[in-house]
Amino acid sequence: MLLDGLRHNIPSFLTMLHACCSLREADEIHRQVCESGLVSSDVSIGNALVKTYGKLGEVERAMEVFETMAVRDLSSWNAVVASYAQNGCSEEAIAFFCRMLLEGVSPNGNSFAGGVLSCVCGEKFSSLVRGCVEEGGFDADAAVSNALITFYSRSREVEKASEVFQRLDRPNLLSWNSIISACVQNDCADSAVLLFRKMQLQGFAADKFTLTSLLDACRCLSLGTKILEWINTELKLQLQHDSLLGIAMLNMFAKCGCPARAGEIFDDTITRTNSSCDVVLWNELIRSYVDNGCFYEAMQSFRMMLLEAAASPNSVTLSRVLAACEDEPCRAMVESLVMESGWGSDAQVSNALVSMLARSGFVEQALERVILHKHNNVVAWTSIITGLVDKGLHEEALKFLPVMRVEGVRPDGVAFAAMLGACAGALNSDQGKKIHSQVLESGLESDSAVASSLVAMYARCGNLVTAYKMLTSIEQEHRLEDHPKVLVVSWNNFIGACIQHGQHATAVTMFRRMLLEGIAPNKVSFITVLAACRMESTSRLGHLVHSACEECGLFEDAFVKTSLGDMYGKLGNLATARQILRAVPVKSLVSWNSLVSAFAQHGRGEETVVFLWEMQQDGSKPNATTFASVINCSVEATEVYRWIESMRCDHGLVPGVEHLRGVVEILGRQGKLGEAERIISKMAMEFRGAMWLSLLGWCRRHGDVNRERLAAERILELDPLNAVARQVVTLLGEADKKA
Repeated sequence: MLLDGLRHNIPSFLTMLHACCSLREADEIHRQVCESGLVSSDVSIGNALVKTYGKLGEVERAMEVFETMAVRDLSSWNAVVASYAQNGCSEEAIAFFCRMLLEGVSPNGNSFAGGVLSCVCGEKFSSLVRGCVEEGGFDADAAVSNALITFYSRSREVEKASEVFQRLDRPNLLSWNSIISACVQNDCADSAVLLFRKMQLQGFAADKFTLTSLLDACRCLSLGTKILEWINTELKLQLQHDSLLGIAMLNMFAKCGCPARAGEIFDDTITRTNSSCDVVLWNELIRSYVDNGCFYEAMQSFRMMLLEAAASPNSVTLSRVLAACEDEPCRAMVESLVMESGWGSDAQVSNALVSMLARSGFVEQALERVILHKHNNVVAWTSIITGLVDKGLHEEALKFLPVMRVEGVRPDGVAFAAMLGACAGALNSDQGKKIHSQVLESGLESDSAVASSLVAMYARCGNLVTAYKMLTSIEQEHRLEDHPKVLVVSWNNFIGACIQHGQHATAVTMFRRMLLEGIAPNKVSFITVLAACRMESTSRLGHLVHSACEECGLFEDAFVKTSLGDMYGKLGNLATARQILRAVPVKSLVSWNSLVSAFAQHGRGEETVVFLWEMQQDGSKPNATTFASVINCSVEATEVYRWIESMRCDHGLVPGVEHLRGVVEILGRQGKLGEAERIISKMAMEFRGAMWLSLLGWCRRHGDVNRERLAAERILELDPLNAVARQVVTLLGEADKKA
């Protein structure tokens, strides 16, 4: 850079500092400015240097410039506060703001809008900042009010944020975006949508930030689809080249359980924005598949990213891909790539690798990586525990808490939550009580994740009384407006445990109590309680939950609709089941299976086959569960043989015991017991026990004593302790003696 001709030229120095984008350039300009003596004599040069160093992340150098300035004005102080705030140094920003007040410098709107209101601070300093804003009357300034809305949002005080917004005489687009974002971030999605509609009525045109927030608020597919249609029709020309909006749409479909639609949005965004090398887009696509359990699709996307798009993976990519590794070739390929690319030393990637190894059963390798490779931190140990829990190895996971302590690692809230999850999975309440004691010793009993896990542990282990006490304790310690997610998760865990222990009526009662206490249920709440309604076989409770679902605005959610349709189907209300399930906008395999199962269960064979055909026309591939339903409503053995053949040849599925039993059941009903016997004799050994047991019942019903005896003997050969077969042999023996 040639700056010799710029000495003593203040406007030129200011222009150069404004355009400066590297530390080397900033240092060179700083040197020239110092030689010219302008730092100590001209306040605008000093302020510009502070801002430039702050912009480059060099807050210490910014502070050094400030301290050498002989002349300072309010902009000088604001520049330092902003430098700290922009670089995440909240405590330093607040401390410097306090110093500014103590030295008698009065703040202005910029002190708040561009400085301290962007900081995360404790309650004490939060009150100080808010007091300064209100006493100075700065909350009338739109920029300050917008920053104050965001400030309250971070503090989870959305009502106060709303009050600030309501006081604005003329809110601008940024004001609307700030309050909508505040509602979304604080789980007030309905309020966000209402504000968006008011914004439109007042003549404001949404921009990409508005729509990104709205898409983040979508909890049901219908609302997201409407927003997507509106984007395509109203804003197509303005936003067709915006990848940020594409990512928001992709995430919305993934969150609503539609990874296939997320993939379509990805393809469309790549085409429109010409951003095939955008690693953030690829990361979000992979996450959408991983979060929905589509691990094969996640791995295929990763291969395309590497081979076709030539995009370079980062730590986020590799962490998400490691979560999708299910088979040995995938694990070996990704692990090799991690090591060769040098990402193995990255903490995030290393922890994901540890979790993958533990989940895949390579516990010793995971331990070796934690202990020998110097990744001995609480996150790595928690990754091992979580990996084992995800694999269902709960007792194995419980062995690692004492090992952690021996290695000098103190469990945090996440680690304790994982261990309590292992206790719940293992139904080991004794170990759970010991961990509860350790939680109390660590002072983490008020941690939201730990508290919720304690409820789940006690409830899953059958100690519903203690679980309910923990639940009421959480409600007392965690205010509803501050911790809505914690409370709803805790209630969901408790209701789910009631169902697990056969307390279906209690589960519905607890759901009603949850509503009365003002806790807004989420889709998991409805899916869980609808399972209880199915078990209770009562339509009255089902209608009650259905009404609550509509009142909460979750009726349009694909998962909730599927659960509702499934419940009505199980209760025999097939017309309502058909109406609800047909209305699911994008039907998943579960939705189709619910429809097929409902009609099959009630002997509506022709309609069941029609739904199977429609399902395939819709692009969904039937699985083993689908064919089990179809076979169970078949009336002829030849029909069952045809379906089993279709499973093998057309769909690549291996028939299991639930399918083969259908053949035996039909032959048994028709009295063709000899044919059923011949088929069972040809079956694989692992299927025969269940099949002989089925035949045993039909032999008794048709009075075929000899074949009944044979079936009982075959069962005892496979299971010598089978009580039913032993009793049959005994009774038949006694009958022979009498004869």
